Amino acid sequence: MPPIDLDGKIDGVTEVGDRYHITGTFTTVNGEPRDGSAVVDRSSWQLLPDPWSVQGGQVKGSVQDQGVLFLRGTFTEVNGEARSGLAAWDMQNGILLPWAPMVDGPVQYMTLVGSTVYALGTFTQVNGQVRSGSAAVDASSGSLVSWTSGRPNQSMPFAASSSGLFLGFSMLGSGQGSAYRLFALDPNSGEQSDWPVSFENQASSGGFVIYDIEPIDDNLLVSGSFTHVNGLPRGSVAMIDLGDGSVAPFSVEVSGSGQVRRIRAFGEVVALCGTFSSVNAGSRRSVAFVSAIDGSLLPFTASFQGVYFPVVRDVLLDGDTLYMVGEFGTVNAEIRSDMAVFRWSTAELLPLGFELSGWSDWLTWLSRGGIERAGDTITVFGPFSGVSTIGSTTGSQAASGVFSFLRSTGQLLPGTAPFSGEVRDLEVIGDKVLLGGRVSWLYGPVRAGLAALDLDDGSVLPFEVDIQGVVHAMAVSDGHLYLGGAFTSVNGVAVPGVARLNALTGELVPFVQPISWGGYSYAFEVHQGRVFMGSAQGLLVHDAVSGAPLPWNWTTNDAVSALDLLGDRLYIGGSFTVIGGVPRTRAAAVHLLADVLLPWVPIADAPVVCLSAGDKGIAMAGPTYGGMLVVDAFTGERLPVYRPFSDTGLIPRHVLSTHDASAHRCRSWNIYWGLFNQLFGEL
Repeated sequence: MPPIDLDGKIDGVTEVGDRYHITGTFTTVNGEPRDGSAVVDRSSWQLLPDPWSVQGGQVKGSVQDQGVLFLRGTFTEVNGEARSGLAAWDMQNGILLPWAPMVDGPVQYMTLVGSTVYALGTFTQVNGQVRSGSAAVDASSGSLVSWTSGRPNQSMPFAASSSGLFLGFSMLGSGQGSAYRLFALDPNSGEQSDWPVSFENQASSGGFVIYDIEPIDDNLLVSGSFTHVNGLPRGSVAMIDLGDGSVAPFSVEVSGSGQVRRIRAFGEVVALCGTFSSVNAGSRRSVAFVSAIDGSLLPFTASFQGVYFPVVRDVLLDGDTLYMVGEFGTVNAEIRSDMAVFRWSTAELLPLGFELSGWSDWLTWLSRGGIERAGDTITVFGPFSGVSTIGSTTGSQAASGVFSFLRSTGQLLPGTAPFSGEVRDLEVIGDKVLLGGRVSWLYGPVRAGLAALDLDDGSVLPFEVDIQGVVHAMAVSDGHLYLGGAFTSVNGVAVPGVARLNALTGELVPFVQPISWGGYSYAFEVHQGRVFMGSAQGLLVHDAVSGAPLPWNWTTNDAVSALDLLGDRLYIGGSFTVIGGVPRTRAAAVHLLADVLLPWVPIADAPVVCLSAGDKGIAMAGPTYGGMLVVDAFTGERLPVYRPFSDTGLIPRHVLSTHDASAHRCRSWNIYWGLFNQLFGEL
């Protein structure tokens, strides 16, 4: 073990000549302050002075090539010069190089292949051109390379090998067997390339699903519903060599519902979160820790209980302190509302942390949320509305989805400004969260209809858009934010219900032909240049750039009141009985790329006003359902799932007969309460 003392974990080490550049979640090295980045002597591990000074954020990682160290992170300046997320440092001469690609959001992952730097993150533009989450720049000039992954809004981990770039999840295929899967991109063309790794699910004819990936050293940890990898038995979790695609001897066996939804690597410890009840024959409910070397089960264990079922959503191992967030009410028989803090070495539950309130929607494992550390600040984000310190008598502080605290003192930092009104939809773009609805801020900047919050600290951002009316739904596509609702003007310009904004600045980008829409039932989606909107007359389709109405083969004979996308499949709900001249009773599905009506024929006993699509099933509800039902995503066959609203804490039946925000919440959040429990089973 090198003679170096850090107060956090190391995420990456880059060898540069006679030095190492270390990045991680530490704040001190050998007792001296270092905010996640340090340089040490390669032989003695003696701490050296940082050669650079960053402002506006942090250095999160680096790669080197011939004495040039490429830095990535969240910074906006290096040594007083503008550098947004990417910078290059001459290690030999100790100077900042003029290489300066301009990225409008955090760069979370980076690799170098030949003369090209590949970056992945939560950005939407690079050098002023649209790059939705992935980009390639020339390592010498910083200019954009024509390469594009063609997979927008991907912010999942990726790693490089000589055969290609391995990115996270993507919806591949259509029809039976399509699912979230792993794919590889050719580093030269950006096209999907062959990867010598094959996954199989021999226990199901429906194919396999990839839930999470986590780079660890020269390997990739993958979790999913597979049973075999390259012909070798691997149940739910596998470790794959990034160089040749071989399967490592790392092996984990899970049982119960048997799904590992989140993987987190902390040095020699791997954390597994999911819907299982045992790991390697040891009782572990929803969370387990295994060795990163061979997958053997580590002794840490805790007992969780919840109102319906306990779910651990994410963990953070910080030295000897372990943080967990999720959906639970008690831990080891002590009250803990959705967050718990442990001493890692002894598994002791500590009287520290916070209680979260208003938590919902833990089914959406692939959405953003969880717990992260940056320096001395730990940030928790997810679908909750309030936070209070354990044991506090002052009540809950408003925290609309995010709050931060100091790890050294436990002090809760000022969070989201309290607001009045109603949030009807939200989108995450780069490092900000956009809230749409009927929103007016009481304590802080006034925002009408739309507001932007910093994803890290919840502060109100200077993203000012004046909406006269109510925003019902939002969608992001090609660097633009699309708004749909019952509003009449945006930024002082008359807009009859559908608006297109620059996603970075909030500037209105008018359509050539204005699109009129009243926000009917929150049925609003954008897909590859087309805007889809439900109406009392059926489905309206418009060009996402010009605003012109487009031909649509799948007209209905009555109202469309619910829409949801699952890959390239558009699921449609309403009160119609015919679509495109073909009988379909209140529900149908169209493959948008192939322009074909799919043989998805669920039995809908009443008009569908709430519809939510997931790879495990399509949840539907209506004014006379009294609850929600779930059907198969491919056949439409009703699954053995029905949850009355009274059983799941969903909205009352009478609310579903009106087209208001509660119906939208039913589609986006509350339906998933029952769906998660029934589809994944009691833990």
